[in-house]
Amino acid sequence: MQIAILLFDGFASLDAVSLHDTLSRLPEAEATFIGETVGPVRDESRRVELTADAALHELPRPHIIALPGGVGAALFRENGTLHRWLRNAAADAGLFMSVSHGSLIAASAGLLSGRTVAAPPVLRDELAGLGVVAVDQAIAIDDRFVTMADASAIALFTPTTAFAKGLLQ
Repeated sequence: MQIAILLFDGFASLDAVSLHDTLSRLPEAEATFIGETVGPVRDESRRVELTADAALHELPRPHIIALPGGVGAALFRENGTLHRWLRNAAADAGLFMSVSHGSLIAASAGLLSGRTVAAPPVLRDELAGLGVVAVDQAIAIDDRFVTMADASAIALFTPTTAFAKGLLQ
């Protein structure tokens, strides 16, 4: 099962590592950090560096897409390359996950329009402006789209939850 976890300049390291830790426990999981290009990517503190092991085009149809949050997400609200990849990859993905500011990237790409999204208070108005129903809860599941208000909610979404909700088979 191919899992793509997006890294972008200014990502939240806790989100990215927690997503990787949780999703890599799925049966037959192959979790990969991806980016626009292969190579090192700095988190929002500029002190932590993870490596994008694959470029977007190398994983065109992952089973799961996961977007961490981070202040750098604001820079990717109008990124044509990333948005095109997200729309194409999400069309076939069985599960799409985003944490906090990662939902801004997904909403900007048009993936969350009309969907219920868990969001921290600071993002709710901005997400609503993008056609999203932003709610005050830790986690929201809307069809195959799972959104989390912050990194602490990642632990609430276990592989068992995914199978029980029918999101994975």
